[in-house]
Amino acid sequence: MPGADGDGAAWKKMIRIPAHAGEFGILGFLLWRALRQHRLRDPWAIATAAVLSLIAAVADEYHQSLVPLREASIWDVAVDLIGIAAMVAASYYLKKTRLEKD
Repeated sequence: MPGADGDGAAWKKMIRIPAHAGEFGILGFLLWRALRQHRLRDPWAIATAAVLSLIAAVADEYHQSLVPLREASIWDVAVDLIGIAAMVAASYYLKKTRLEKD
């Protein structure tokens, strides 16, 4: 990200990192919900959603490497993976609480 700390680069990072993780976590969660609608069992739906989200994260970074003035970063993929892992944990939690209510 261009710019020195004096122009708010630190604030941009504090916003960008959770946003990146949240973005891919939400993507994974929505994929999980969509896959469940197609009668895919929860463990498979969660795993498939996580893998598809990770593929999207890698594809996003690859795309950034092709855009002038942008650069790809393995660290961004790692942040995305944190969001995806949070989605997996939330999905298992929701599944467990749903089963306890039934």
